[in-house]
Amino acid sequence: MIDTHAHLNEQEFDGDIDEVLDRAKRTGITNIIVPGSDLETSYRSIELAERYSIISPALGIHPHDSSDSMEKLDVLSDMARGHRPAAIGEIGLDYHYDFSPREVQKAVFREQVRIAKKLDLPVIVHIRESFEDAYRIMAEERLEKGVVHCFSEGIDEMKKILSLGLLISFTGIITFKNLPAGLAEVVRYVPQDRYMIETDSPYLTPVPYRGRRNEPSYLAKVAQKVSEIREIPVDMVIEQTDTNAILLFELR
Repeated sequence: MIDTHAHLNEQEFDGDIDEVLDRAKRTGITNIIVPGSDLETSYRSIELAERYSIISPALGIHPHDSSDSMEKLDVLSDMARGHRPAAIGEIGLDYHYDFSPREVQKAVFREQVRIAKKLDLPVIVHIRESFEDAYRIMAEERLEKGVVHCFSEGIDEMKKILSLGLLISFTGIITFKNLPAGLAEVVRYVPQDRYMIETDSPYLTPVPYRGRRNEPSYLAKVAQKVSEIREIPVDMVIEQTDTNAILLFELR
């Protein structure tokens, strides 16, 4: 199994990263994409990948950290040129908290999409309460390579994302009792070559582990729920999502 999104570069994992990775390997995890949310965590992703072969880094500036980031994008671009990450991410728009002004978020998102395209890298996109603006930017920039992570929208939004050529990814949210309207339908009907799975550790811990810190070893619960909704064997879910991740991120 490939966990396509886990923030192992955050302080929640500082004290036990070796144990976390051991548990992940014992549950069948073969690769973990660790995205950056600012320059510091992007550097940390590179450091982790150099220490642990199971980790592949992604570099990016999260919308929460966009406020003073335009001048940092050259550094990010140089970092990506020098280290050839799996992706540019986590980037996007977040209008739920509005920690950064929306116009700034849009400018930083657009520029990071351009960086990814110049370097022929996929993007990992965060969208929260900002779908139309995010979709517009991706369409205008003719983005064709990437994933909308933690997808929690409906069928219509899924179709728009797929029309760009992008993939979507599911988290532990799909195991929740009160999952977003229409999300189960998306899980059921998304084409087999257009979806992946992730934990988004340390967040969004799946049932039955709610209340604990999330970690990659819990990814099997997401795979199992996809299996139930799509009514296919869990081994088929793992085969499909691993294949999609390997192709998108050019994993070895």
